[in-house]
Amino acid sequence: MRLDLFLKKVRLIKRRTIAKELIERGVITVKGEKTRPSKSVCPGMKIKLGDITYEITAIPDKEIIKNKNEGDKYYKVVEG
Repeated sequence: MRLDLFLKKVRLIKRRTIAKELIERGVITVKGEKTRPSKSVCPGMKIKLGDITYEITAIPDKEIIKNKNEGDKYYKVVEG
């Protein structure tokens, strides 16, 4: 799954276009490095969004998560 799509599905970012813009500007990084919105994500990968680092624990299925609290099961806060 693409990084921008993952951020939207787990509701860390409200819209995919915003996620794409933040990734391109370097606000969101993967493993401490600037990346691209199409970067494939996998469990165990660390994403930094501002001052908070998240670790991906699972990848959601194709359905968009509708419940705001449901996204928490796909990532955990590592630091921040």
